[in-house]
Amino acid sequence: RGSPPRRAAWMAASLALFALAVLIKENMLVLPGLIFAYEWFFGAARSGGRTPEALSLLGRWWQRGRASFVRSAPHLAVAFAYLALRIAVLKTLGHTVTPMSLSTHLATLPLVLSRYLRILLWPVGLSVFYDVPYVEHLTLAQFFLPLAAVAAVIALLAWWGTKSRAAGFSAAWLGLAILPVLGLPGFYPGGI
Repeated sequence: RGSPPRRAAWMAASLALFALAVLIKENMLVLPGLIFAYEWFFGAARSGGRTPEALSLLGRWWQRGRASFVRSAPHLAVAFAYLALRIAVLKTLGHTVTPMSLSTHLATLPLVLSRYLRILLWPVGLSVFYDVPYVEHLTLAQFFLPLAAVAAVIALLAWWGTKSRAAGFSAAWLGLAILPVLGLPGFYPGGI
């Protein structure tokens, strides 16, 4: 990224490898978000972090966001090109394998996220498939406790992200990496 001739070569290689990676595993579509998050948390530190003190917090965030977007825009363009190609070939963005109501989908998300957190923090009893039932009724065990656990972890990560750039980037990475698997209608029943 330092000198202009090498910067162009590295960017071309990065974009080509990203395009190939997306063709192999669609979950790679989160890479532009990871680049944005990296630039958000570390871009200002790398450039010396010089922002005019006269700017408000919102103004500084706007500057960081704009700079982060510019850095991630080439990869975002590749991602949009892939999505356009996918829609042209498949005539849709995604397929519904398991029809479910929006309320069931939203009610099941806290349970799925809490199971992922449990596996991440305590990887015991690992399996290829996990029996995660769809949540039809809002019960304490299947909705409210998982929702409280997920909310507590999000709050902890958000607080920690304000104290440490590395923690903030790690939290963004964790959140972005989990997004592709939250489209529950795309899974077969019992395959969450």
